[in-house]
Amino acid sequence: NLMLDEVTDENHRKYLMKMRDSANYLKDLVNKVLNVSALQAGAKLSLKKTNIKKLVDNVLNEYEERFGFKNLNIVKNYRASPVISVDELRLRSVIENLIDNSVRHSDKGTIRVTVKQDLFNAIIIIEDEGEGMSKSKLDKLLRGMYVVKSHPEKMYSGIGIGILLAKLIVDAHKGKLNIESKKGEGTKITITLPKH
Repeated sequence: NLMLDEVTDENHRKYLMKMRDSANYLKDLVNKVLNVSALQAGAKLSLKKTNIKKLVDNVLNEYEERFGFKNLNIVKNYRASPVISVDELRLRSVIENLIDNSVRHSDKGTIRVTVKQDLFNAIIIIEDEGEGMSKSKLDKLLRGMYVVKSHPEKMYSGIGIGILLAKLIVDAHKGKLNIESKKGEGTKITITLPKH
């Protein structure tokens, strides 16, 4: 970031941002592989009371530069501020991964992030207007999650390790992760986490 701040030429700046993003992506991929392995081996969650709205908002604030770089609009729809017991670091990684997916697969439009609650759950919804997925690709992705759980050696078969990790973390919280997507129209992901 210090190097980026010193660069005034816009082409050089864009090139450095791409280099930074590529390096971060590789580091992130390694961390995801390690996290998947740990969760599959039965790693314990480190639970503490966490304000879900604040957690989501902190992640979105870190992505402001990338939203601007890709000319994406971000709409924050905070209807509640639920405080529940979660593994804050792991849940943060889920939100970061899903926001990152939305940014990478969107060249225009709006990303909407909703935080709300009902009587029993805290709910996070991330919607984008990106490239989306066909039903067959989504079905393959969802099937792949279960294949990789039983066959870790197939982890790199293109099923989306970030989504797998997100699902494993949400499952570990006894929550649910639901994906709806349509080719050319975008993706909607809903995370439901129990309050108790």
